[in-house]
Amino acid sequence: MTVTTKIPTTLLTLIVCATIAQATAFADGTRISATVTDLAGAPIPGATVLVFQDSTMLKGTATDTQGHFSLHLNVKRHQHLRISAVGYRTVELNLSAESPLPTRIALVEKVVDVGAIAVAPETDERLLSVRKQSSEAVRRAAQQSLVPTNPLAGIH
Repeated sequence: MTVTTKIPTTLLTLIVCATIAQATAFADGTRISATVTDLAGAPIPGATVLVFQDSTMLKGTATDTQGHFSLHLNVKRHQHLRISAVGYRTVELNLSAESPLPTRIALVEKVVDVGAIAVAPETDERLLSVRKQSSEAVRRAAQQSLVPTNPLAGIH
């Protein structure tokens, strides 16, 4: 074997090793999935699902029309899942390799007391001009009109 054939062989070996290492690292991860519902069991579409480690967001997704989500994670490190939706209280769950994620996560409605709401009408005041016309003035205006009532009247 010469030096020129060793380089492609070594390069090919490195590429194969890197591919195997990447596939092994991906296989170490876990796919977590669950359904987000309200307390009555109805799915909540469009809920935000975020994965945090400490205060750093790692991944995120949203639930589908059936309230289902799925994420691929490496849960060997301490992470937590934050699930939120408009009109519901945010839920945080700790993730670990030892404790599996529940398959159904129920959110509690968030009631906001806004107190009294005042509705005030908005008026648009514009100056209007009104002019009184007599029937005599209308007749005079018709007689002085530039457009003849019979356009063929002046032709002989």
